[in-house]
Amino acid sequence: MSQKTTLYIHIPFCSRKCYYCSFVIVVGQEAKADDYLEVLAIEADQYAGYDIEHVYIGGGTPSLLSPRQIEVLFSMIHRSFTISAEAEITLEANPEGLDCDRLAAMRSAGVTRLSLGVQTLNDDYLKQLGRIHRSAKVPEALAAIRRSGFNNVNCDLMFGFPGQTEDQLRQDIQGMLAFQTEHISLYSLTIDPRSRFHTDQVRIDAHQQARQYELIMEAMTSAGYRHYEVSNFARPGYESRHNLHYWEMGAYIGLGVGAHSFVDGIRFSNPASLGSYIKGVQADKLEREEINRLDDASQLAEAIAFGLRMIKGVDVGRLEQRYAVQLDDERQSALDQLVRQKLLEVDGQHYRVTRAGLMVLDEISARLI
Repeated sequence: MSQKTTLYIHIPFCSRKCYYCSFVIVVGQEAKADDYLEVLAIEADQYAGYDIEHVYIGGGTPSLLSPRQIEVLFSMIHRSFTISAEAEITLEANPEGLDCDRLAAMRSAGVTRLSLGVQTLNDDYLKQLGRIHRSAKVPEALAAIRRSGFNNVNCDLMFGFPGQTEDQLRQDIQGMLAFQTEHISLYSLTIDPRSRFHTDQVRIDAHQQARQYELIMEAMTSAGYRHYEVSNFARPGYESRHNLHYWEMGAYIGLGVGAHSFVDGIRFSNPASLGSYIKGVQADKLEREEINRLDDASQLAEAIAFGLRMIKGVDVGRLEQRYAVQLDDERQSALDQLVRQKLLEVDGQHYRVTRAGLMVLDEISARLI
């Protein structure tokens, strides 16, 4: 348990399923939240004693929890785990329903960072995405967040909608920058087979998204944000520490329906069915899914692929020392080829992705894992 570990807790409840959503959620079942929290506490006890560096509470819509439920959730966290005094504790929220009582409960519970699901400031696209809130609600929510004392706020920005013009995107960017939040996360619209958009046969334009991504990068960096990971921008010192831990192949515990964990070199997930998850925990027969035990060579390969998501890149030599294994010839050859293709640049054993490489990062990762 000496390994640095972070904690992810999945709160699956939503008022509506967005049309692009492929996450593990349940709609209109908030009445089950108390029972769900009781089951989370049982699962947490299985990991009792771990020292936790950072906590991330995602979903779903964690901000749907009532002030009392937020208190119950954090009492469970502190009962089962030792949380670092310097921990970054993030909670995801939607602009709608963020009242002062909920925000006060979050602050009292120790939440240090809020991540707000803005997506776009264009009401037509909010409707197209199936979002509940409208753009006018966003500045109201952010004002309430600031009044509650939060000084570390992320906003999600989505782009690449069918028909979205560059002028419309610029309006979104300028509106987002005007909020002066400490962090901005990007999400290009993707069509997942489990989403309504897939059923409706919505199509996206990859070339359009690439042009828009470049536009966003230029605007964010010009405004003083540090582009520290392929899809993330932060004011200096406000990089997401929980996510950096993940990209650096740190251990993490995932609690809740559909949650993923990576502990002692083993990656696994909980059942994605709420009923199966609850019954499994209550009967002490929770069946892990997608179990994958990674040997040292596999962990090294993933550490390189994940590390290349960070703009600073990775030192392959240091990673070889960390895992006490050398990179195999096939993957070394792949790195060399990526350098020749100008998708990566190298200094000694330190590799980082180029501007061109950022556009095909998934392909780069596939060639290395």
